[in-house]
This record gives sequence, structure tokens and C-alpha cells, in this order.
Amino acid sequence: MVWERLVLIHAAGENDEALQKMAQVLGYETKPLQISSFQHESDSDSSDNTHKPESSLPINTTSEPAPRPSARFLRVNKREQLTQSNDLNTNQPHYLHDPSYRLTAESAPKGTFQFAPPRPLFAMSRLLPFLHNGLGQPQKTGKIDYPRVTRWLANAKPIRRLPNLSRNRWPQRLQIIVDTRAALEPYWSDFADIIAQLKKLLGTEAVTSLRFEEDTLGKLPAQVIAWPTQENDDWFTWRVPAADVAILILSDLGISDSYPEARIRWQRMFRHLHTHSAPILTLSPADQSPQNLSLCRLINPNPLNDTYRVPRHPNRRGFRLPQPAAEKFEDILTLLSPLPLIDKGLLRRLRDQLKWGSSELESQIWNHPDVHRTSLGIRVHDSVIKKYHRRYQQKFTHSPESAKLWQCVQEHHKEAFEGLHRLEALNHCVMEVSDQTNDIRHYFQRLCATTTQETTQKNALLMQCQTILNCLPTDVWRSSMDDLAYDLYAMAHQEDIRAGRWPDHLEPGFDPSRLLWVLDEQKHNERVQWQVKQIGSRGELICQQRTQNTEVVPPVVQFDAHPAFPPTYRFSSPADQNPSMIRTGQTFNLNNDIITIQTAWQRLELEAIDKPDWATDIWCNAEGLSVRLPAWRGVAHTAKWFTGEAGRAGSWLIPLPFGIDQYGLYADLFIHPQITELSSSEELITQRFRWITPGTFLMGSPDSEPERSHNETQHEVTLTNGFWLADSACTQALWTAVMAENPSHFQDDPNLPVENVTWLDAQQFIEKLNALFPDLYTNLPTEAQWEYACRAGTQTPFSFGENITPEQVNYNGERPYAGGEKGLYREKTVPVKSLPANPWGLYEMHGNVWEWCTDWHDKYPKQAVTNPLSPDEGTYRVLRGGCWYDLNWHTRSARRAGIEPVKRNFYIGFRLVLAR
Repeated sequence: MVWERLVLIHAAGENDEALQKMAQVLGYETKPLQISSFQHESDSDSSDNTHKPESSLPINTTSEPAPRPSARFLRVNKREQLTQSNDLNTNQPHYLHDPSYRLTAESAPKGTFQFAPPRPLFAMSRLLPFLHNGLGQPQKTGKIDYPRVTRWLANAKPIRRLPNLSRNRWPQRLQIIVDTRAALEPYWSDFADIIAQLKKLLGTEAVTSLRFEEDTLGKLPAQVIAWPTQENDDWFTWRVPAADVAILILSDLGISDSYPEARIRWQRMFRHLHTHSAPILTLSPADQSPQNLSLCRLINPNPLNDTYRVPRHPNRRGFRLPQPAAEKFEDILTLLSPLPLIDKGLLRRLRDQLKWGSSELESQIWNHPDVHRTSLGIRVHDSVIKKYHRRYQQKFTHSPESAKLWQCVQEHHKEAFEGLHRLEALNHCVMEVSDQTNDIRHYFQRLCATTTQETTQKNALLMQCQTILNCLPTDVWRSSMDDLAYDLYAMAHQEDIRAGRWPDHLEPGFDPSRLLWVLDEQKHNERVQWQVKQIGSRGELICQQRTQNTEVVPPVVQFDAHPAFPPTYRFSSPADQNPSMIRTGQTFNLNNDIITIQTAWQRLELEAIDKPDWATDIWCNAEGLSVRLPAWRGVAHTAKWFTGEAGRAGSWLIPLPFGIDQYGLYADLFIHPQITELSSSEELITQRFRWITPGTFLMGSPDSEPERSHNETQHEVTLTNGFWLADSACTQALWTAVMAENPSHFQDDPNLPVENVTWLDAQQFIEKLNALFPDLYTNLPTEAQWEYACRAGTQTPFSFGENITPEQVNYNGERPYAGGEKGLYREKTVPVKSLPANPWGLYEMHGNVWEWCTDWHDKYPKQAVTNPLSPDEGTYRVLRGGCWYDLNWHTRSARRAGIEPVKRNFYIGFRLVLAR
């Protein structure tokens, strides 16, 4: 493969080791290298081999090489010069150095990131009876237990002593173990409320509240510290409490974590408490408890939930709350996605106002894989936020839910820093058109101006710009506020921009060239040249900056880029893929995709293509991509690929008389008519020929085809040579131009097919036509060529499908095929090309007139054949295609007929093929 030789040539430019490894992989042996700049691929049947290059690297003939796929070549479909506005790209925003835009200490409003805590899940009065019964210890009173005495008497039991009445009392000592993992942060204030109430009820000295050091939870000795933690508190070693100390656990027992480590630590912890005799009670904010029944009997897990009816006595079997519907949960994340910061107080407030459900939802949201936790709260993760933004705009824009959302956010964050207010307003404006655009724009312009002019607090301002930038919706680069986003990006990443450091993947709609103004004015027009080279036989490419070394492999295309702004690329699929930066030396494998490369000044579209089926050869050299066309009148023409300018699609520069349309390659033959009484016009007669590519097909018909004949034995036929076939039957105009007479029965229109001609008449016509054009070599098609072209890649009875109508084919519509409907019977021929063409652009292959073939009629073989030839002699010549007079089934692709070559009729004509 010539492209594999190019890979070796490319490796030779690196070092000997790389060259040897590559040669070993590809099966080459080391020999003197003769470099050819001409890479070429051709069909085995190409008629012109004068331009084929010699092999530059001989292959290793010690083993039979495996067959390889044909080479693919790169081509540039489009090349567009981008017209950039100087104001947009090179002029710095006017306000950056304007002192009036600067934020001052006096003008900047104060604010905080300490927001109102979540409202309590429920009143403590609801919980106290439950805690009393779950943690209390029975103590005897001085009163007699009369109900028990009554039961004894009823059962005739002897009464040796009067029993005293027992009742639960609060424990004398209580230890509260608090789970302060970040996964439970929404409930920390609820835990603190419970601890405060119990300390108030039982006394501060009787209640100890602790949190474990996470890594030592479940171990002995374990490290603990008082919680809530005071400034002077220290860590100390935890020991299992005394037998009379009740234990209250405030934890989900690791259920909320996606990883099992937390659950395993709690299980180890309970091993140490297994023999503890005092009551143990667990309040869990999760949606379920551990499902181990023996464990539940030990720790008595019950839900800490604001919609769950608190019982008077603990449930020792565990619990499982109903799960929310998946779509509802996705709606919740969708509504939260525009918010840059969601603290735990805001989350509970939104749950209440928008009626999302009970309190276990807070844990599910807080710990969802699509949510990112920060020190101040949560926000939807950047990796999925685009999906949720799109869903928000489709479902919630200007909805009652979104109105409540933004109102609730505004009320909850009313004491926050001005920057957070403006960021939320900006996100609101991007997601939904709002009336705060001017205020938002003015504030962020002032922030950028202050960052530019400030020197003492430069780092803090840069951090603020970075934080705001990270919280913006991804759609901001395509919104009316995109200029502010670019200014913030410039503030936060000035040094990186000047150094040419960019992220690998860019946000959708982000255009780096809009930040050219960050550079010094003298650097605005600096340029470096990049090249795209093909490095593999399947269209693999490398994109790199041009070097001064001698180019062994010519580049496919060259383009300019700014030294600090590398080109970006994106593939055509998926359509919504974000652009990415190209690193010099980066390689790509296009497969069947299209890559678009863009710089500040140009946009290129490239793809890798196989040799077009209508071309016999394809090659790429310093002059570009070229193909050789099938020989026409003894000459092999070439066509070059012309890159589309100004965004227009590229095309092959096909020389006359060739052309390409939706059906493929064609060539036109122009004939000057002989001026006779039958034809006094000097207008040129045009006969179009279509190139039919080589291929394999099933000739004949299957046994299941309705109304087939016995002589249509189906067999495989391979045609190894392409051929030029007339796209229509020979017209009366063409016949008259050559023969100076018209034997046709129907003569209403010169574009009607000539008919009433014998096979011998057709041979006389061909002999005269070849005399007019000695390099043309016209003939009648073989029967295999005719059926191959008629089927046009189909296997149905007709090239149009299982059945036909008179609107498609000229036949006797009163006699339909295989249960079809009756239709028009014209009772005459119709002008050629007046009915639809088959998939290969050939007209009236079915019906209108029977067409002579060159073959003598003979039986089909049963085995596969290649390039079948006509018998040397016979009785009948082959007719194909049916006619206007025939029944529908006669016009099938497989239908064969035969007649003596001297017979003529008003339904028999022919079409031409160009012989090799």
C-alpha cells in the first residue's frame, strides 16, 4: 500500500529506531529508499497505466501479504475566509480603564455567605414522647400495680407480694453520637436542635454529644470530639459507655454514600455496642435503614423525617420510605441547574415552596452524582449542566415553577454579597429573558474595570472573576450577555491567553478569537502557518505547525493561525459536539466523519474519501487530489478536486464532455445531423452516456417471482469492466442524423425512440456511427450488461420495486401485474426521458420499446460466471425490456425474449453501449 510507504517515509524523519519498528509492523525490509512524491491508487481494469509510479519501498516477499482495504484520501471540502470585526476582536472594551466604573469600598454594598439555616424539620414536642419511650429506663414507683394483681387473680396465681407499678424515666446519662459527614450537611442544624433540647431537658452534665474522627470510626481506640465543637475542645479517645448510659445515634448509617466504606465503619461500630445493656436508638434522615434485621433490633433505626408520623414507641424492624419518580427527581435537578449556589437553607426552602416532597429528598439531592458539593453549598455539576439547561429551557421557561424558584432564591439570599445577586440575575437572564439586563451588565462591567485598575487586591478580584465564570450557564456564550462572559474570561485568564494556554475542550459557542484584544496591539496580526498532512492509508492525518525542513510528504492544506490562539476542531457527529483546541502534532482518524478546523481567520472542512466509483484511478501529490476518468473515445481524462471557497462545498473540476449529477458520471456525444428532407435543422443531436461501474449481481429471477418464465434461471454474474451505456433508447432524431431516413411507425416527435428496425438495421447504424467517430466503438450491450444496468442494484422484479404503474413505465395498463391496479394504456411509444429514470439515471429500461442486445439467445448457466459472452451462432437475437404494447410482466428486469435478427416491428428499438 502506497500510504503505508508514506508512513515509513514519515517515520524516517524521526529516528532509525522508529523507522525499523514501523517497517517491522508493516512487513517491509530495509532497502535503499527512492522517494516518490506521487501517491496513486487505481482499478485493476484501468486502460491507461502511463502515470503509475514505481514502488518506492519494495515489499518483503517471503510471505504472502494479507489483503488490505483500498486507500482513502483527504480532501478539503470547504475553505472560508472569516471576516472579523476590529471592534470585536482587537479593541479593548472602553470601560476597563474608566475610573468612573471602578467599584470603591464605599460604593460596594456589604454582604455575606452566611445564610439563614434550614427551618426545623418539626416541633420538638412531636419527638419528645418517642425519645422518652425509646431511651427511657423503667423504674419502680411506690404505687401498687393493680392491673397486674387482677391478671394474677384471674389466672388463679398465688400472690406472695404486691407488685409495684413501673414507668419509664429519662435516662440519668445520655450519649449522643452525631454523624457529621458532608453527605448529611443538610441535617446538621436539625441534629444541633435535638442536642440542645435534650441538654435543656436532662441537663448539660447528663448529656454528652460527640462526633467521631471518620477514619477511626469502628475501631478501638477511636478518636472523638464534642459536637457542636467549641474553640477549646480537644480530641480524645472514645470508650464504650457504661452499662447505664443510653445512646442516641443521629446518622444515616452510611446509606447516603455511593461507596460502601461509611456503611462498613458503622457496622464495625455496632460490634462494640452489641453487649451494651442500656437503650440504643437511631434517628436517620435517609430514605431507608439497613436491611439487616438483627442489626435493626440492636440500634432501633427510625426515620428523622418531616412527613413521617412519629410513633410513641420505636420500630425495631427498620424502615423504607417510598422513592420519588425518576422524572420528578430529574425535574428538581433541572430547576436547580441555573443556580450558582444552593445552600442547605435554600434547599429546604425550595422543597417547601415548590412542594417537592419529604425531607429525605434533601439527602438524595445533596449526594446525587450530578451534583457538585462546595464549602458553601451545592450546584449541578459542570459535566451535565448543559443537559439540564436544555431541559429547563424546554420545560420550565416562564413557568409558575420557575417564577417561584427565582422569587424564593431572591428572598433567601437578600443579605448575600452583591456579586452573588448579580450572578443569579445573570443566570436568570440567560435562561429566561429578564428585565434586569442593564443592571447586570453595568455591575459586571464595574467588576472587570475594578480588576483591571486595582493593584492591592488583584488576586482577590481575579478569584472572584474566576468563581463567577465557573458558575455561569454553558449557554452564556450564545446569549445576548456573551460579551460580559468574554470580558470575565479575559480578566480571569489573561496570563494564560497571552501564553497560548487553553483548555483542551471549550464550551459550546466559545470563540477564542474574540479575545485577541487581550494581547498587545503589535501582536494582534502575528501569524504562524499550520499544515494538515495525511499519515495513513485510511485518511489518518496530523495537524502541526509548519517547519523549515524539506517536506517529504506534501501537505493536504496549509492555513494561518495566531501563535497564542491554536486552531480548534470539531467533528460533524455528534452535531452538538463542543470545539476543542488542536495541539501541534495532534493526529486524527476521520473514519467516515468530517472534521472542521477553525482559526481567527479561516475555517476548513476536511474528510477522507474512498476512490469515487466512477473513477479508475485516484492520487494525491503536491498539486492536490486528482482522479482519472474512464476512457472516452480512446482518451483518459483527469479531474482535480476544487476546494469550495466562501463556505461553498467543493467539487470535482470535470472537463467537457463529462459531467456529474445525482446519478453519477456521464458524458455527452454531440452529432451534426445530415441535412435531408427528413431533417433540415442544423441543431446538434445529443446522446448522453452514463458510466456503469463494475460489479456483481444476480441475473435472472428467483422461483418466487410472479409470472416468471422457465428460461430465467437465477445465477451470479460478475462484470469486471465498467462501460458507457446510453441513458435512453436511440431516438428517431439520432437515427435520422446518421442514416438520413426514418423507418419508425410512430413519427409524431423526433424524441420518440426509433422502432421498426431489425437487429441487422441496428448493426448498419452502428457501422455508420463508428465511421463518423472512429474512436467511439459503439455497439449493442450484452444481455448481462443490459440486465445489470436495468436492475441498477435492485433485486425486485422492477428497478422501481415489486410492481409498477403507467406513470413509471409505458406498457398496457389494462393488464396489470401480480394483482396490481389497472391504469393507462397509451397504445404508442412516448418520447425518451419522459418517464422517471431508474436509480442509475437510465430511462425507459422497462417498457416503451423492446431493445436489441448483441447476444444470440441461449440457456442460462446455473453456476456463477464472469463477463459472459454470447454464443458464436444461434437462431434468435436477444430482446430485453418489454414495450408499450405488452402486458406488465413482460417489462420485468429478468424477462427475456428472442427473435430472428431480420424481423422488425413497431415495438422494437435499441440503445447503444461503448465497447472497450
